[in-house]
Amino acid sequence: MLAASGRLGGWRIARRSPAAWEAALTGGFAAEVAARLAGEGLTSLLAPIERVAGYDTVMPLPRLEHHYMPSVERILTAARRALEYR
Repeated sequence: MLAASGRLGGWRIARRSPAAWEAALTGGFAAEVAARLAGEGLTSLLAPIERVAGYDTVMPLPRLEHHYMPSVERILTAARRALEYR
């Protein structure tokens, strides 16, 4: 659960937010973070909230896990999109 106080303090300064999570995109923790940021800071947003997560499918066997998890490349791409948004 997110803390009730101070959760948007640092975010209000940047006003751009990629949210990364290892679980599936739909219904995951990143979706909750994005919903709370949008709900409490929508008028402060400078860019859409970028969510990076696993795919909406069953978690694969351990040897294929690296294809499912968000990669550094996918996270950095989302961060760049948020920073370049006009």
